[in-house]
Amino acid sequence: MKIIPGKYAPLVAVAKSNLSGWYVLLALLFLSVFMSGCEKEDMIEGCWVPETECTQEVTAETIMCGYGAFGNVWLKTADGSYLQPWHNLTGQNELVNGQKYTIGYKAVEKDDKYKDIVTCKAAVPAAQAVAVTCINTVSNK
Repeated sequence: MKIIPGKYAPLVAVAKSNLSGWYVLLALLFLSVFMSGCEKEDMIEGCWVPETECTQEVTAETIMCGYGAFGNVWLKTADGSYLQPWHNLTGQNELVNGQKYTIGYKAVEKDDKYKDIVTCKAAVPAAQAVAVTCINTVSNK
């Protein structure tokens, strides 16, 4: 006979009773919902809801030796600072160098997501890593 830890006793009691298997399934479903969370960085796409408000105007710029969600294309703001797209939560697959966009974003910490990307040894400009949550192309008028 196996000894069952006390914390599992309620689940074992339900399973052993004459209740339908649906109750056990429902209990496991609730348990999985309560145990899930969005604490890990690698869960970013499953946990963040993309924003639909794109207010920051930026220009796409190719950065020599750069890397990120859009390859070596980063985003330059009006004040000259760079945003390095670390996560892409939009349907946009690529950015065009020199094209203006309006974006929504959240600042994120860099992780080892791109650790296997081979880049050259040139220094890249300082940039804030961001998760791009929405993006729209600005038409040239």
